[in-house]
Amino acid sequence: MKLTCTFEDFIFNNGEKFYQCIIKDQEVPQNSKFEFSGQHLPKKYDPDVTFVEFRDCNCPKVPQGLTKAFPNLKVLSICNSKLKDISKDDMAEYKNLHKFICHKNEVDFLPGELFEGFEDLTYIKFTGNKLGEIEPNLLDELYSLDYVNFNGNIHISHFYASNMIYNPNALLGEIQTKLIQNFLNLEAEKIRAYISNSRDPQKTLTTFRKYSNDRYNIADANKVKMLEISANINDEKRAKELEQLKSSKERLMLKVQELKESNAKMVKQIEELENLELKLNNQIEELRKELKNKKQEKEKLQKNLQKQIENLAVQIQTVMLKNE
Repeated sequence: MKLTCTFEDFIFNNGEKFYQCIIKDQEVPQNSKFEFSGQHLPKKYDPDVTFVEFRDCNCPKVPQGLTKAFPNLKVLSICNSKLKDISKDDMAEYKNLHKFICHKNEVDFLPGELFEGFEDLTYIKFTGNKLGEIEPNLLDELYSLDYVNFNGNIHISHFYASNMIYNPNALLGEIQTKLIQNFLNLEAEKIRAYISNSRDPQKTLTTFRKYSNDRYNIADANKVKMLEISANINDEKRAKELEQLKSSKERLMLKVQELKESNAKMVKQIEELENLELKLNNQIEELRKELKNKKQEKEKLQKNLQKQIENLAVQIQTVMLKNE
């Protein structure tokens, strides 16, 4: 399917410059192969495109195959285009993205593995959707991330929606413990288990104490109270780490034992080869001596034969003289 593009230079709000392809007011069917047409700016070509935007389109799924046409794509934006569903497989070809924008669509769920492997992703924007559930590990290992915006989602409370533009390093625990839990009331035991399994239990615990009431009803920000959790999170975390270290040590010891056994086998094989080499050298030496003896015998036989021939010649000559 052919899509008509408008090409232009674009400067992001932080000053970054991009060469942009805009696809506007078009049908973008699911699972279609696309061709792109349009007039490039002077001395610009498809490989120069770093920003693709779908604007006011009918695009229920994330378009596929863009990186084949635009191999240096860094920014993908889908705005007001009726996007409803987004999955890890949909995003598989876009792991080199720096920015992903999904604005004014109909997305209501974000799977935790959506951005798995996106090492260069710095900017995520899901404003104006219908988000109600985000799995807890959505932002895990996105170490380059410095901007996220979930504003304007009808299923997110006003308090949290207005605080979603943030520095992930400072507020990742807040996202994971409040927004991502789908705004349910959690009992203390569930909260304790969630904190214990989080990437940074101490930071997550601090977040719970700061922003939760005693039943963790995060939708009501005006009733924020302290939540005291009796479990010793640090001890649990250390115990888990110690168990992991013990397991790693056991695996290492098994590997060392395997290497020792392998080394012993190699030493034995080397000894066998050295013994075999010694035997071969002895056999070669014996063959040389035998060959030398046979050579001497041959020379001796040749001398005897020569002498017999000479004697026979003398006898023949003597007989011939007598007959004369």
